[in-house]
Amino acid sequence: MPETRVLGRQRNAKKSKRLASQPISRPGLFAGRTRILTTGFRRSCSEGRPARSWKEASRASVLLVSPPETTPAYFDAHLHSDGLSNQDLCSMTVFGLKAALVPARDAVCDSVKDYLAHFQGLIQLQAKRLEKIGIRPYAALGVHPARIPWHGLEEILAAVPRLAVAGRLVAIGEIGLEKGGAREEQVLERQLELAQELGLPVLATTPERDKLRLTRRLLAILRSSNLAPESALVEHANAQTIKTIRECGYRIGLSVNPMHLTAAEAAALVRTYGSDGLVVSSASGDGASDILALPHTASVLEEQGLSPLIIRRVLGENACVFLRVGKDVLTR
Repeated sequence: MPETRVLGRQRNAKKSKRLASQPISRPGLFAGRTRILTTGFRRSCSEGRPARSWKEASRASVLLVSPPETTPAYFDAHLHSDGLSNQDLCSMTVFGLKAALVPARDAVCDSVKDYLAHFQGLIQLQAKRLEKIGIRPYAALGVHPARIPWHGLEEILAAVPRLAVAGRLVAIGEIGLEKGGAREEQVLERQLELAQELGLPVLATTPERDKLRLTRRLLAILRSSNLAPESALVEHANAQTIKTIRECGYRIGLSVNPMHLTAAEAAALVRTYGSDGLVVSSASGDGASDILALPHTASVLEEQGLSPLIIRRVLGENACVFLRVGKDVLTR
């Protein structure tokens, strides 16, 4: 995503006064459904009030959805809130999002200064945005393999322990492999060392291209480190790689969005491999996204006969266990 777009969203976030926590709906329309007014959400989020009238709200674009009778609680373990509007985040809370992990990503960072600004934005600005909307914020910081700087790596990594003081830093990530090669592997190994020094788990990303080969190489590097298997979440797994990750004992991340898995594909993997160590996230905010990916997946899992316990695990509780945060964040 272009840096100007990210900065624009950050400027808009600073202007927010109060954030709405309820959808704007009109009783009596669309039986059994809620009418969510996307522009109405933007108006209520930015001005701290609902639309003054139905006539005002009706000028918004309309999204028809069918919320569950009782809204489950979700923990999105991969959410790029800096790529989402307040409107998007408000909609996610309506459908049960209680907490989220916002990791560093392949933002346009050409210098140490850019990287530190990116890290600072996640720890401070994005965390405050999420809190105002009603989402418990957590952060992961690291150098993405697609944006490894030619100079100043140690200076960037030296800033991570300082930012951990705020209490919101719970993991190192996204780190991993993008194209492979000696340089990417050296940076990955250095960040695995940092994670062990800080006692933090890691989010290890895998690419879409040459996924199986690079996932196997990533797993080999993880095994050669002293990091415990339960402290690494290998993200963006699919039907081709999930068995290998499971056999190596690492936690598995499934991303439900147009670039990775559909809700049906994710549900099929949950049915096949079970819920142990499996974390479903949306990876929203970076490219094509589905902000209702988690409730959609929950609906598919329920339709396929999976128990509420399994649904709670893969869409919330397993993320809490991996990140070492209390499950009570899902009930606040």
